[in-house]
Amino acid sequence: MSNSVEISSKLRTTPRRAPLLGVIGLGAVLCAALGCNEAATVATQDGGLASSITHDAAVDPSRSSDAAAATNDDAAPPVSCRSDADCLDAVSCNGRERCVHGLCAAGPALACPIEHPCSEKLGGCDCSNPNIDGDAFDAVVCGGEDCDDHNRAINPAAIEVCDVAGVDEDCNPKTFHDERKGVRDGDQDGDSYVSSECSNVDPATGKRYAGDDCHDNNPSIHPFNTEVCDYQDNDCNGVVDEAPAANGAPSGIAGSLQLTFYPDFDDDGCGDQHAKAERFCDYTEPPGYVQGKPCDCDDKRANVHKGAPEVCDGIDNDCDGLIDGADKNQSPLVGLFHFTDTVVTCDGNGHQVIDSCPVNRLWCSSVVDQGCTTDATQLTSCRACNTACGFACGQKGCDEVAKIALGTDFSCAITHEGSAACWGHGANGRLGNDDTRTTAVASPVTGLLDVKLIAGGSDSACAVVGAGGHVYCWGSNASFQLGNPDPGAGFSPVGLPVASIRSNERFLSGAVSVDVGDQFACAALATGELVCWGSEANGRVADGNSGSTTASPATALTDAFSEVDDASVVSLGKMHGCMISSTKTLKCWGDNSSGQLGDPSLTAPESTTVHDVPNLSDVTAVSAGEHHTCAVTGGEVLCWGANGRAQLGRASGAQDNTPLPVAGLNNVQSIAAGTTFTCALDSSGAVYCWGSNDYGERGDKNTQDSAVPNRVAIANVTALAAGAGHVCAVTNAGEVRCWGYNFFGQLGTGTNSLAMHPTPDLVLPLEPK
Repeated sequence: MSNSVEISSKLRTTPRRAPLLGVIGLGAVLCAALGCNEAATVATQDGGLASSITHDAAVDPSRSSDAAAATNDDAAPPVSCRSDADCLDAVSCNGRERCVHGLCAAGPALACPIEHPCSEKLGGCDCSNPNIDGDAFDAVVCGGEDCDDHNRAINPAAIEVCDVAGVDEDCNPKTFHDERKGVRDGDQDGDSYVSSECSNVDPATGKRYAGDDCHDNNPSIHPFNTEVCDYQDNDCNGVVDEAPAANGAPSGIAGSLQLTFYPDFDDDGCGDQHAKAERFCDYTEPPGYVQGKPCDCDDKRANVHKGAPEVCDGIDNDCDGLIDGADKNQSPLVGLFHFTDTVVTCDGNGHQVIDSCPVNRLWCSSVVDQGCTTDATQLTSCRACNTACGFACGQKGCDEVAKIALGTDFSCAITHEGSAACWGHGANGRLGNDDTRTTAVASPVTGLLDVKLIAGGSDSACAVVGAGGHVYCWGSNASFQLGNPDPGAGFSPVGLPVASIRSNERFLSGAVSVDVGDQFACAALATGELVCWGSEANGRVADGNSGSTTASPATALTDAFSEVDDASVVSLGKMHGCMISSTKTLKCWGDNSSGQLGDPSLTAPESTTVHDVPNLSDVTAVSAGEHHTCAVTGGEVLCWGANGRAQLGRASGAQDNTPLPVAGLNNVQSIAAGTTFTCALDSSGAVYCWGSNDYGERGDKNTQDSAVPNRVAIANVTALAAGAGHVCAVTNAGEVRCWGYNFFGQLGTGTNSLAMHPTPDLVLPLEPK
């Protein structure tokens, strides 16, 4: 501030003149009254009123007259003004008046430090000694650089000290530690960032300047560092473990690297929704905790949590606020006890009631906790509790065996519902169960439904399937006896469709009878045609050829080389076959080396065409054995061919090509010829066997050959079949009983043995796959 202040004002409106003159006059009077030692002049100019006041401002601020003048001035009534100049009172230290909104108002006093106080005499801060602390630097108010002139340790040349008090030792608020080389008072960890504990306060603005290293004893913590999940503020931004998108942190707390965990006391995978969340940097779930799943309303019960099935136990299992039957979203109850689709309801008293069981399951106990534990496909409880079946459990109930067929060393059966099963020697897939293993227990034939007829041969089998009469065969295909050239391995363990004889269809159809011999098979069609396929050796295929093979069925020919058109039933031996015609006559073909074709006039060792058996009429059944044949006519059994073991029912000896009756048999319904023995079934359900008895195939323990029919210890038989050395029968109770040779388990009793087995034993029940 200068030693004098000149205030000039020019008023051009009459309303301002009187008040201004009053103020001027009052100032002169006050000055006179207080003994002012300075002169005041007032002059007018240009016809208007102008005032010029000159006042010596070198007044000692300690004088009471100065203080009184200041006090009186500040206490004066507001005066109208246009600018600050209208409000000046020519006093320096009491505050500079200002014009605010057209009125004079007191302004701030002149700011002077304690060591350089304001002086009216000097007209400002007292700088008579600008360097009071003697540090060679003048005070800032005196035009120098010393920001604290009463402390010689503070000046522009002083060493800046890192402190939190905000002391600015070098008078530069933007420097808060000594930056000279070798001094690290503000960077103790050497990471090039100054500690946040170093700070200065700018006295002019009040702004604080400070370092930005929030952890100066750890060089891995400083501004712009990468934040990691370690419960520390690695980047000094004031936030711990935050997760910016660039960090690629796993999902946890929103915007955080930490994951949220909840206690899971019952270990059901749902955290306690009533518990306080815990946050961890360890991304592996700690024992007893689960990450981010507060979905358990009762953490003491493992069967209680959101999404749990509601069960009838008086508890809100799914945490939706509803219990048992009141929970419509979970009623009826599902998944109780042993099976996931058991349906359970509540009886209204907190007790469970099984409403329905899953497919093929039964609830056969009054105890609800046991649930639907009974297998409905088992023979002991087939489709109904405690309903026992003899052989197989069908789709609706007991499915007993309807028909049987035996191969050389294996056995097959079909049930009333058309399911097929085989057991015994499994080589080359002859059991049709997609396997080649031998089994002594009935095994379902793979892939075939609605089987009507089944037949077994030496190492293959065939079946007639469905209303269309399609023929499927499986087992060895060495001579194309499957009627299908496809199997690359020479056999098929599953049924393959036999090729058609017609150009307009792909597979053979219309079969009403089928049988399998040694490397060949034949079928009688609804049209009366007889078709055969496989080995043509010995005239087996009856197509006029001998010695080759045919993979596709060939139509059998008569002696006149016309196609057979009257076949109804077919039966095959090892290398020969016979058929019953639609007029119940009998015709045979193939190997005749033992006279098995039944015509004394036919001396050739084979017939490649179908040949009439003379003097036989009203034939109702026929069975071709290995080298002999038997037929039923008028209730009698007539046999011919090989007789080395008395299989013709007469004393053993040379072959006989003339059909002759077997003594002692009446009312016979069906016949079954084996390798060297024969069995017959009469209308009473009794079974009689004669011929060889090496393994008990005749049904008695006498190993001597016998031409006398022996009654087997079995009754109520409805179907009969013979293999190479074993026999099986079906009773009217649906049971299957077998006796004879059992080396390959072909008796189906669960065991295999070379021992004689003359007793008809029950075949183990078929268990569905």
